[in-house]
Amino acid sequence: MAQASVFMATLWALFQRFGTMFISFSANIVLARLLTPDDFGTIGMLLIFIAVANTFVDSGLGAALIQRKILTQLDKSTVFYSNLFLSIILYLALFAIAPFVANFYNNPILSELLRAQGLILIVQAFCIVQTALLSKAMDFKRISVGNLIGNLVGAAVGIAFAYMGFGVWSLVAKTLATTFVTTLILWIVGGWFPSLLFSFASLKNLFGFGGFVLLSSLMMTISNNIQTAILAKMFKADVVGNYTQAKSLRNVTSESLSTVVGQVLYPDFSRNQNNNEEIKRRLSLSLAVISYVTTPLMFFCILNCGDIIHLLYGNQWDKAISYFQILCISGIFVSLQDVNINIIKAKGHSKALFLCNVIKVVFLCTALIAGGLIWGIFGFLWAMCLYSVFAFLFFVLLSTKYIAASFWLQLKDVFISIGLSAVPFAIAYFTRDFFIESNIVVRICIPSALFLLCYVFASFLLQPLAYDYFVTKLKSRLRK
Repeated sequence: MAQASVFMATLWALFQRFGTMFISFSANIVLARLLTPDDFGTIGMLLIFIAVANTFVDSGLGAALIQRKILTQLDKSTVFYSNLFLSIILYLALFAIAPFVANFYNNPILSELLRAQGLILIVQAFCIVQTALLSKAMDFKRISVGNLIGNLVGAAVGIAFAYMGFGVWSLVAKTLATTFVTTLILWIVGGWFPSLLFSFASLKNLFGFGGFVLLSSLMMTISNNIQTAILAKMFKADVVGNYTQAKSLRNVTSESLSTVVGQVLYPDFSRNQNNNEEIKRRLSLSLAVISYVTTPLMFFCILNCGDIIHLLYGNQWDKAISYFQILCISGIFVSLQDVNINIIKAKGHSKALFLCNVIKVVFLCTALIAGGLIWGIFGFLWAMCLYSVFAFLFFVLLSTKYIAASFWLQLKDVFISIGLSAVPFAIAYFTRDFFIESNIVVRICIPSALFLLCYVFASFLLQPLAYDYFVTKLKSRLRK
């Protein structure tokens, strides 16, 4: 695909990501003031069950549709009916185990919550093929429209329920409304509808690639959500609530750009799967750009974490401040993992990706349980930092095997961004002491402005790859 097309696809994906992020983030601020940490902690206990079941619904077949060069109506219809059938089976399974989940966490309301929230599995199954086909065509404009409207409606419903005093059920209502509206719109604008066709041969063929993508995605889903499940078993609901809120805020800042880049890169890498030199070029640029933007953003959040939490959520979320600080450190490396993962998927090595994710999950669970048991919640959080560094380096090493990309060259731009951010951060951190008695706006704006100026000046002196990329793009746009 032409570079211009990739660029426009990225812009639409950015619009979707930051649009939905703004809506969800704004809704979350309102809900955080209407609900309690216990409410967020309670719903957080269910995340892993919904996330794992949802991974099975897709079964890796959506990724298989994107990766395959030639698709037939038979292939697409087969995937549609397979996903729908699986979603019904998995919902019935969640319905059955709901009382056992409630007993495990000693929280009776979890049974009803899981049965209600689990309905999103069936609803989402209706738009998996539509989303995959639109992604394959790099038509992120239509995906953006569906997601933005869905999130807007969901936010309105969640806030309305919270104002009416429904407590934790407000969060369930928000999720259900978002999923239903998004699916309805994508179904309408997707431009594809299933035929009464099904082929086990087609399913088997697609599952040859998609099966290991499923297992790999399952391991990634577990690694992204198991921390909350372990946390919920080891600590009280308010700790879980503060953690989920801190992590959610971290994800908004650390994963937004990387999610967008990954969303566009996977179909783009798939188109160039036989051109290693082009993949290496895009890999290097992606890592440089993501780290150049995300790293100073994480340092900014560490610098102002207390004021950010109080300003957004209020004083009832004090515990989340220190959690957020530590999670921001891990956010630097979490944001980079998807680039290498998408390369491995695009090259067709889904089996290797699965095996690596198994190792990731084992390492993560061991580190979290050990850290939590020995040092409590902060041992748990620092274990997450250690894991994020390990996971990033692990996938960097794996990608070198398939595209012959230099391990150290991949790390170079990442460490340049960390170095560029560290000195301005130190200057801004000590500057804050002069404004400690000032109002919150002054405490945030002056040290942060100093940090940004120092970062840009250091970039001008050293001319890293990402800085050159942004300057070139800016000059090109100004000329036009």
